[in-house]
Amino acid sequence: MFNLTPGEHSLTLKVWDVFNNSSEETITFVVVENDLMQVDNFISYPNPFMYSTDFYFEHNKSNQMIDYALNIYSVTGSLVRTIEEKSYFSQGFRVGPINWDGRDDLGHQMSSGIYIARLNISDQNNLFESKTARVILLPK
Repeated sequence: MFNLTPGEHSLTLKVWDVFNNSSEETITFVVVENDLMQVDNFISYPNPFMYSTDFYFEHNKSNQMIDYALNIYSVTGSLVRTIEEKSYFSQGFRVGPINWDGRDDLGHQMSSGIYIARLNISDQNNLFESKTARVILLPK
């Protein structure tokens, strides 16, 4: 399909077998205006958590090499943990799980509280996107 206008579109297919039984399915997709990096659905699960949480995100650069860095900050703005992956081959549009065990870069257990997770992602063409999410670490 060429020359689709930017925005959300739906494609519905209806097929029949040789006995005239039919089936119909619809998929919805988004056409972007340009080739910019887009990141959506940046989440952590479970959230709040006690022992560890997994981060997931979706992007529009399927089957390409991407770089991502997940930085965890305290509410005072101090960087406590960095989890990064260089030259990650993204099969499909969803990345995850990216696990955080509630520890800082030195391996010390963080105290309970609210933390800010900032995801930075870039592709082969140096297109860049950033998203943030709040994460709550519960007392053990």
